[in-house]
Amino acid sequence: MSWFWKSLYDSAATFWGALWALVLGTQEFGRASLRSAALAALFGGASSSCSYAAVAAVFCPFMYGNDMGLGAAAPPVRLSEVEHGSPDYGRLVALRDEILRRPLGLAFSAEQLDSEREAHHVACFLGEEIVGCLVLTPQENGRVRMRQVAVREAVQGRGIGRALVKYAEALGRRLGGREMVLHARETAVGFYERLGYVKVGERFFEVTLPHWEMTKRLG
Repeated sequence: MSWFWKSLYDSAATFWGALWALVLGTQEFGRASLRSAALAALFGGASSSCSYAAVAAVFCPFMYGNDMGLGAAAPPVRLSEVEHGSPDYGRLVALRDEILRRPLGLAFSAEQLDSEREAHHVACFLGEEIVGCLVLTPQENGRVRMRQVAVREAVQGRGIGRALVKYAEALGRRLGGREMVLHARETAVGFYERLGYVKVGERFFEVTLPHWEMTKRLG
């Protein structure tokens, strides 16, 4: 019966190798990008069974689909302005409330929302769902204020925040703006710095949280 035990051992060894390839290949290298697939293939070439390449290269497109530019098509992402008082504006306010106000025990007043009539409201749609938003307000001396930037947690890390900011900058230029200004939560400072924004002045508190004023030239 030695053949039986040898077959059982070989099967267990193959399963173990594939399992670790799946865990490491998808968690460490399977980050929904072609770069991740290339890393998986590289480590597969260095492994004895190429299991990283085989399992990760097949599993990642299956799991992430069109996020890698492969597999089934994902819902289209669309950025556009929405009109104050419209049904989409109501959905946008609900998202802002869910992400930016409710966790702090705060809520928008009717007066606050009414004061936004002259502002530009930008929404990011994933299919028909609003997953990100911001508010843009032209000010004096060529300044444009960006605020209320929010992205639904389930889609964070996919570049939606960056796309919103870039869209806002282009819109700010069309409105005649020369400088974008914002109040960034301290936890978001690194995100804005990677997009070219710089801190101005000292840290201050707003809606109970530490903030920094940040600016960027739009010229």
